[in-house]
Amino acid sequence: MGEIRRKPGIGDQVQITGFLGEFEAVQIRQHGLAVDLKHLGLPKPDYIERDIPTSELIYPNPHRTLGPLRH
Repeated sequence: MGEIRRKPGIGDQVQITGFLGEFEAVQIRQHGLAVDLKHLGLPKPDYIERDIPTSELIYPNPHRTLGPLRH
């Protein structure tokens, strides 16, 4: 599916397994085992999901590469 799993960083945009929508990491907890996530696209006030296990995160847009180098 093109999805990868990795350790989160503040500002990462992710999805949560079993949830609809996109989220942004706003706090890392429990030495990187859990995160607090802000639900993107909802009206104010910001809706925060707390203590989401990092094993449930999906990174749908991995870093893009430039492709093969040409000589």
